[in-house]
Amino acid sequence: MIDKSLKPQPVAVPASDAQPTASGVSEPETVMIPSNPTTETANQGGKKFKSITVNGKVPLEHYTEIFKSFIQPLKDYGVEIEIKIKGKSNAGRTITEFTPEYKVVKESAKQLGLTISEEDME
Repeated sequence: MIDKSLKPQPVAVPASDAQPTASGVSEPETVMIPSNPTTETANQGGKKFKSITVNGKVPLEHYTEIFKSFIQPLKDYGVEIEIKIKGKSNAGRTITEFTPEYKVVKESAKQLGLTISEEDME
């Protein structure tokens, strides 16, 4: 008798091709990969990589997919996370050193040991 809880469950990972939606935002297609491939499956030949890096812009509505699509699958491979988040003032809202959002971002960056840089308005 096999304990089914030990069977690897598939993980959804966005495919490389994205399909545009009615809103104009590309929705990634999804492919299923085992969450815990066995050594036998992982070593079936194929091209070997010293490392893989994923970068690019992620629409705000898809930011939650970053963990399940990239960080979780690479957790056993010494994953390193670098982050760049840029907020911009616009006609409706201006970022200042006194806005609550700026204060939260600045304090959070400090607590996490991240750097923050400001670009002055002209």
